[in-house]
Order: sequence, then structure tokens, then C-alpha cells
Amino acid sequence: MADGTIRWGVGVPQSHALADVAAAVDAAEAVGFDDFFYGNEKLHADMWVGLTAAALRTSRVNLGTFIVDPYVQHPAVTAAAIATLDHYSGGRALLVLGAGGSGLHELGLERRKPLEAIAAAVEIIRALLRGERVDRDGTLFPAHAQLHFPPRGEVPIWIATRGQRMLELAGGIADGVMIGTIARPEDIAAAVETIRAGTVARGRESDVTVSARVDVAVADDAGAARDVLRSFVAGVLSASYPDRGFVERAGVEIPVELEEICRSKDLRLAWQSGHLVPDDAVDAFTWAGTPDHVAGRVAAAVDAGADNITVVFHKNGGPPPEQLRAFAAEVVPRVNALLGSPALASPGSR
Repeated sequence: MADGTIRWGVGVPQSHALADVAAAVDAAEAVGFDDFFYGNEKLHADMWVGLTAAALRTSRVNLGTFIVDPYVQHPAVTAAAIATLDHYSGGRALLVLGAGGSGLHELGLERRKPLEAIAAAVEIIRALLRGERVDRDGTLFPAHAQLHFPPRGEVPIWIATRGQRMLELAGGIADGVMIGTIARPEDIAAAVETIRAGTVARGRESDVTVSARVDVAVADDAGAARDVLRSFVAGVLSASYPDRGFVERAGVEIPVELEEICRSKDLRLAWQSGHLVPDDAVDAFTWAGTPDHVAGRVAAAVDAGADNITVVFHKNGGPPPEQLRAFAAEVVPRVNALLGSPALASPGSR
């Protein structure tokens, strides 16, 4: 960010239990994190309902989608939903868009023309949030619409991606970019360079917020920390198949048996195959290890150009709210020591 401070966010998967939502967002607000992102896996507990519950029990933390795609619902409907959340939260809504993938097959939907779809979605949503009428024909999100209630204002729009072309587009049109599941500093730096190129190509003057969104496990035993995240990495490899650009850039080799599972696109089977994920793949796409090790990797991400750190914890590492509190207590101070307090404020100290 322009003033050199870092935003801290936490991403949380959905739960049908209100107590889980409450515990997660309460922890985020209590430790002083800036952003709370709530999951949007299809046919799981509804994201918008969960974010509304979070809005009604908090007063400070920003509330973000994690992540909205333009295929399951028309961007105009997304505009109405995020504007409603912005009202209920008193102006704390944050819209994160992505090209999707998870759950589309179950719904008989196809991920078509993702660059064009995201660009059109941003255009439509921004216009509606300005109170304007949208009139467009054609096959890509035709609409003759205007919100039937007054939006509070323009909600920040981020794009989540790790694809090169989408990163460049995001740099040109978004308020922020969430770089997903890239953990090595050199890969983060390359993504930041691509984002900045997109910003320059569009002639934009303002900086774009860059979030490094990384799944995290912290433990005194580095091997145990990696084991927490192996299934997640297997799931990412399956959901991304056949895209292997990000894997090749990381210099990681995927075992043949695991690649066959990914090719089947059976996400449930992939998550059950974490034992096939090698250590270097875990290290390339997550931050797993001791507090000192994870703090070093966070600091390296900041040095690489990230001005937002968004962490995600998994239940097999313990209750996520407890992991978040431990992260804030054990990792954040170490990051401060590595970067210097003026460069990185602790959550809630600003």
C-alpha cells in the first residue's frame, strides 16, 4: 500500500454451523485482522448468508467474498448482493471475483472465455454500484438493469487468480489482486511484475493492492505442518488440471499416480491422496513449518511486493480460530522483527 503498511486477511471455508462462522469472524476481529474472507464452494453452506451473519456481529473487519465467479449468477445479481452486504456491514464489503472452476461441473456449467467474462463482470458491477443503468446485449451477460435500492458507493473489487493473462488484466482493471496459492517469493515477485505491467498498459496511475493468499500450517515439527496441507495441495492440483504452468514455474514434479488422479477431476479422491504430494510441492504452494520459518516466508512475500497477506488454515491442523490466534501471537511479531515495525504494523495497531 502507499503508506508502506500491510493489510492482514484470513480466508475461511464455509460451515453450515453458525457457531463456526461466529468463532472464525470473532477471532479475526479480536486479533485485529483487516479482512475476513468467507468461502464460496458450490453447494456448501451459502456464502452470502455466512457473510451477513459475520456482518451483524462485527464492527470493524472488512468482509470479502471468497470467491465469486461470473457463471453461477449474473454479475448484476452479484452487484445487488454485494451492495446489500455493504449496507448491512456499514461499508465494509469487499468483492473478490474469480473465473471459477470449483463446482461448475456439478451444475452443468462451463468456464467459458474467462478473461472476457471477468472484464465484463467488473464493468457491469461497477456501473450498478455507481447507481447507473446497464444496457447490454449479446451472449455475454445481457442486461437491461439498474439496482432497485441505492448502493452506498463503489465497493472495492479484487480479482483472484494465478494465471498470467488474468494477472495482467487484473492489474489493468481491479482495485486489488489476490494471487492464489503461490508461496515462493520469486513466484510472487513474478506475479507482481505481471500485475504492474497490466497497470501500466492501461495507463492507470493508482497502485493496485496485491494480496498473497497462502494456506498456512504452523507447528514446532515442520513435517507435521506439511502433513496438514498435503491434501489441500492435491486438491489444488486436481482443480487446476490440465493447467500446469504454475507447477512448471515452481520447478515441481508431480508423481505419475497423483497426476492420473488429477486427470480424473475427482476432487474428493484428490483430497484423499495427500500422501502422494511431495515436500517440494507443499513448499511451493503453501507456508508450512515452525513460527520462525513461516515468518521468514511471509517477510519474503512482502519483500517480493505483496502488501496484503491473506492466510488460510485447515481443520486438520486444529480449530482455525485457534490457529489464527496463535499465528497473530507467534508469527506476526516475528515478521515485524524481520521487516521492522515501521514497515509492517501488527494487526489492529493502526
